[in-house]
Amino acid sequence: MATIGQVLTIPELGWKRYDDNDPKIVRTGNWAIEPDRSHYMRNAFFTNQKGATLTFSFNGTKIRLITPIRNGGSDNIKIEIDGVTEFFSEYATNYAGQILAYEKTNLSSGNHTVKLTNAFTNTNNVTMSLDAIDIDGTGFLVTPIGSQLTAPEPGWKRYDDIDSAIQYSPGYLSWALIGATGLNYKTTPRYTGDPNARITFDFIGTKIRLIQRTYPADNRSGQIEIDGKTESFVSTIDQYQTLVYEKTGLENKRHSVTITWLNDNKYSNAMDAIDIDSEGRLLHPDEITNLNDLNVGKRIRANYMALQNQVGTFSKLGEETTDFIPITSSATPNGDFYFIMTQDKNGRKTLVADRNIQHSISWDTLNNEGIASGSGLPIDFNMESFIFTIRILTGGVSTADKDNEWDKWIFNSLLNDTITPGDNNIWNWSGLYSWTSTSPNTTQRVLRGNGSASNTGYGGPSNNAGSSAFRPVLEIESNFILKNYSFIYEDHMYKKYVDLIEEDMAKDTSYLEDGSLLKFSLNKYAKKVEVT
Repeated sequence: MATIGQVLTIPELGWKRYDDNDPKIVRTGNWAIEPDRSHYMRNAFFTNQKGATLTFSFNGTKIRLITPIRNGGSDNIKIEIDGVTEFFSEYATNYAGQILAYEKTNLSSGNHTVKLTNAFTNTNNVTMSLDAIDIDGTGFLVTPIGSQLTAPEPGWKRYDDIDSAIQYSPGYLSWALIGATGLNYKTTPRYTGDPNARITFDFIGTKIRLIQRTYPADNRSGQIEIDGKTESFVSTIDQYQTLVYEKTGLENKRHSVTITWLNDNKYSNAMDAIDIDSEGRLLHPDEITNLNDLNVGKRIRANYMALQNQVGTFSKLGEETTDFIPITSSATPNGDFYFIMTQDKNGRKTLVADRNIQHSISWDTLNNEGIASGSGLPIDFNMESFIFTIRILTGGVSTADKDNEWDKWIFNSLLNDTITPGDNNIWNWSGLYSWTSTSPNTTQRVLRGNGSASNTGYGGPSNNAGSSAFRPVLEIESNFILKNYSFIYEDHMYKKYVDLIEEDMAKDTSYLEDGSLLKFSLNKYAKKVEVT
């Protein structure tokens, strides 16, 4: 085991090394780089200024500082670890590189803040240097607030500001895109001049970071509320992809987040990206993951993949699979989207996609798969307790015909007061028509949306132009296999009644056919009955 004053050119077993040029190390005062082959990575930072500082944080339980020693090295270096002060020296009669100059072990497991200050007492011994830092083999340097963070660190994953799980108020279309540049995460962050704007989302995990394009002259001070507890963050540097806020050590569960800004005589609010646990998940505030939690206005995620002008595959209901399909859609989609629940009637739950999931697809293609017909296309999400059907909305045979699903749900519905009717921030109808199942005549089919939420268009069924798109409707019914039943003599005949089910359900199922088990829908009793 190495001891203080010993040359240590590589970290020992159980340690890992960071070079002194790591961007997580922050310096104040006048520093310069000293190139020398004796240094780790052939360079080391040094300063001759009294009061110059060097600060960093790390996660772990132990730390070593690797420095050169020399005639002229600082005779008094102040080191503070979490506010506890000690001193060490880099003075020596003869020069030597990569010396173990300081060591501290048996710290509590977690994050620690380290600050070095050049506090020399002899004006002939003034040079404070740092060549490398060794910490636990499983530890890491912590990125300080205000640092540039162009990619998520190990243990984190990143969501872009356009992710559909993020809810903007006013809607995201009121948040402008800052000029595209590769210096931002995925080129374009969002900003708005509205001081009353807010961002809301949920996430599952234990930690969160906010990444912004910061510009102190313009950016308002921000506030973040996590599960009802509020903290502040500020913009202090002109920089792209700046880490402006971090919270760790949260309970591993679903958390609710609201971000607002102070009206402090600045111009704009900005957002570029959100980092959370690598095993975590970002969720829309109205998002659910279990079908039993579905109510009108709630949404659930799904995946869709297809080739051009072909009906594709639906999968992973309630799961996060990959990035979202763009709200501008795609001819060959391969991504996620939301189904939003619009109706729960007679036990049948009806959900409508929040976007057109595929453009450049014809009505005939949809109809050939049964999707444009009233019965729809049965699909399988590998959930035996439910029956799933995909179809498209009805659209009204003319502009005067308002008795249709598009007008009822897209244009007029409040979804139990959860949205503004016809809101493009919810339904993403702008820029594309959605095919409907309605036929005003034998040669045309009704299209809705594009120019406005109320807009009606017409197209030939074979048309697969880029402006015509597929917005699916998902219908869900509960599916039960009844295994327990009894024979009851009634009205001069034997009938089979289901055991251990509520009276009103038994009335609906009055008797079953003779023979084997019966498989049928019991939608409105799904939450009331446990069938064994």
